[in-house]
Amino acid sequence: MPRDTAPPDPEVVATARRRQFSGSEKRALLAEADRHKVAGTLGAFLRSKRIYILHAL
Repeated sequence: MPRDTAPPDPEVVATARRRQFSGSEKRALLAEADRHKVAGTLGAFLRSKRIYILHAL
């Protein structure tokens, strides 16, 4: 077995994958976000859902 090949790099680089929401999930999230916007708790709601950018609002 040849020893001239380098060992594999143990460093694993994570690649982020965007979540995908169905149409019904998007409608439900936006409806709930609207309710929170009126109540003044939109930021807390978005953080609880791990949504940090919401372009639709």
